[in-house]
Amino acid sequence: MYKASENQKYECLIPFDEPDTKAFFTGEKNCIYTAVNINKSTSITKYDPDGILTGKPFILDKPDANVLAIDNNCVYGRYDDGNDVKSAVFDMNGKTINNDLPEYEYSDVKFLFSGDEENTYYTSSNYIGRSKKYAAYNDDYFSLDFTIIDLESNDTVHIDLYDMFNGYFVYADIKDDALCLVITDTSKKLSLGSGHKDFDISSLELHKYDIYVLTDIKSGKIINQHKTRKYERIIYADTKKAITYYRGNYITYSTDNWKEIKSQKADEIKKDGSYFFDTCGEYVFVFDDNTDKLLNKISTK
Repeated sequence: MYKASENQKYECLIPFDEPDTKAFFTGEKNCIYTAVNINKSTSITKYDPDGILTGKPFILDKPDANVLAIDNNCVYGRYDDGNDVKSAVFDMNGKTINNDLPEYEYSDVKFLFSGDEENTYYTSSNYIGRSKKYAAYNDDYFSLDFTIIDLESNDTVHIDLYDMFNGYFVYADIKDDALCLVITDTSKKLSLGSGHKDFDISSLELHKYDIYVLTDIKSGKIINQHKTRKYERIIYADTKKAITYYRGNYITYSTDNWKEIKSQKADEIKKDGSYFFDTCGEYVFVFDDNTDKLLNKISTK
């Protein structure tokens, strides 16, 4: 485990004595929960980041509940009622408080999600994200076809960017009424994989450019777009800013005019190395692709 604020690795001694144990980080600070399935019951226990028990364990009132998330002082899960698999929300005493959780299914892509207005806990790999009113998914891996769902009316808007851009979908985020997309193009045809390999979407050697695209959800029209330089990769993007890696530096841009806001050295990135970037909270974490070692963290603020 890593302390994001201190950039240091430390031990967190939380017991995993049972094989069916899950750990959950929540929006609540300094808190980790475990969910353990034992003898057809699900027990929830609260710990601090040092592994010290901070709350009395409680049992969910649905047997064999599969916990999907713990947040907003609630436990989100799914259970089998004998006829069907259903979603449910439990309070922090284990009592069911919502047995009719909103749920949407689109069988063409086997897309399913459930959750409250700001969170989603059960999805397919096509799922991109959701805001309060909308959810988005792409129709196929690397595809530039996107579907937006109005969660109130259940109407959909289809956005097809194939005619406008050459490239492959790599990242997206949804905020309010806008869909933020990152598209990349390479000098050769792609195949699946990661790292610096031939015909790979992640290879900097084959990189031509990335494109930042901001799309209005209601109309499907493009609000803003920017194209990076050759070998400049976008590693983070939202509706306000984007962060790229370029020639040994991490550069933060305003997406309004693509003017540089700040820049910092990327000394951990070495020639012939392979790395991956993962966003969590207010940071982009940089990992060595071969060892999974945390190398750096970059603030998105």
